[in-house]
Amino acid sequence: MCFGCAKCSKMGSILLLVVGIIYVIVDLGHWNFWGLQWWTIVFLFMGITGLAMGTCKTCQVEMQKK
Repeated sequence: MCFGCAKCSKMGSILLLVVGIIYVIVDLGHWNFWGLQWWTIVFLFMGITGLAMGTCKTCQVEMQKK
């Protein structure tokens, strides 16, 4: 998974891992996650990642190079 600079990529991957772990817990029946569907979480993840990349100066420099 490659998006943005190394810092944003690492934070995005950590966030995705946390969401994945939460959904494993939901699948095992230990938590109902307030009734949220997986696609809701995907859109939230994409929004958070986009906001992070939009405000990260390193990402902005890398995007201008491409």
